[in-house]
Amino acid sequence: MMRNKTYYQVILALTVVFGPAILVSAQTVQGEKARNPGFETAPQTADEIVADWEVYSTHSPAISRQATSSYSGNYGLMLCTQNKKSAYTCLIQNHEVTPGVTYQFTARIINNRNDPLQGTAHGKLTVEWLNENGGEISRDAGEQWDANLSRMVWLRHRFDFQAPPKAVEARFVVLFSDGDMPAQGSCFLDDISIREME
Repeated sequence: MMRNKTYYQVILALTVVFGPAILVSAQTVQGEKARNPGFETAPQTADEIVADWEVYSTHSPAISRQATSSYSGNYGLMLCTQNKKSAYTCLIQNHEVTPGVTYQFTARIINNRNDPLQGTAHGKLTVEWLNENGGEISRDAGEQWDANLSRMVWLRHRFDFQAPPKAVEARFVVLFSDGDMPAQGSCFLDDISIREME
């Protein structure tokens, strides 16, 4: 797309006033990469916990598809603590990536007002960058949520990150943990989004 001289003058002026961060807003977000992002698709087999997502838990399964609380659609996921020190649950999906490209990873989260998070329970969005042999290059993590998470408002956690050199695939992970002590409570997750920005 051709842009005239005035366009670049405006961008330059904004950069001088607000700094380079203003350029992030000029990026456009591409189509959705996440499969079953709102968890509306039901598991297809007895062994599948969440359709199109890999689930890992250190102890008993601590994640379930629920019709009782969702940000949009009819379903969301409940993430539960396991009342064990350092216990954690991961919701995982792999996608091809391009080195140097920025990706946006978002999710909607709300505390369970009937069984709120307590103690050191916390969660965060993470990404693990993999090379062509499947080896991990590095990993990044977004801001975590904890027992102070709102019980009234679905919050949108957003995490923008750039794929490092030699990355050909990324493991997008929602990590939920009891933390340093056995914890109690649960929270809800919905509307995950994984998008490429340019």
